[in-house]
Amino acid sequence: MCGTSIATGDDAKIAVRTAAVDFLEISSMAKTSVAARLENFDQRLVRVEQILPTLASKEDLNRAIAPLATKEDLKAFATSEYLQRAIDQAIALLATKEDLKAYAIREDLKPLATKEDLKAYATKEDLKPYATKEDLKPYATKADLLELRDELRRHMDVQTEAMRGDIRLLAEYVEHLATKISDR
Repeated sequence: MCGTSIATGDDAKIAVRTAAVDFLEISSMAKTSVAARLENFDQRLVRVEQILPTLASKEDLNRAIAPLATKEDLKAFATSEYLQRAIDQAIALLATKEDLKAYAIREDLKPLATKEDLKAYATKEDLKPYATKEDLKPYATKADLLELRDELRRHMDVQTEAMRGDIRLLAEYVEHLATKISDR
């Protein structure tokens, strides 16, 4: 037993006992009781021996934590004070209530239409049966009609001038015939 034995409490810690106490306990126990305890100890030892190879060694743990950042490494990153200063600076750039007073206030918005006012007007659903811009593309636009009007006006001006010329010629001929008839 070498001065140590497994504690029988729930905490599963190894309790340190003196060799004299162990000797007295062993000598007072019945041999069958000692054999049963040794058998129990052997079973526990076998289970520990099975688990032991699966546990990480000190070297394994050192290799696993080697790539992790240390406190010194983390100091290079933002501290809570730095973050608080950055937040305060960002907030300082935002508009205050006083700054916003220079913009529209409720009274400025009163003459504008409200949702209730807009309910009297047509909605997208109301307009669906009517033609869309795409439907109207084959038809003349206002600009097209104005251009056509100007072109027709020019054409009519030319036609009117031609007719005036013809009427003048006809009037001269009629006058000529009238003078011939009167001379006879």
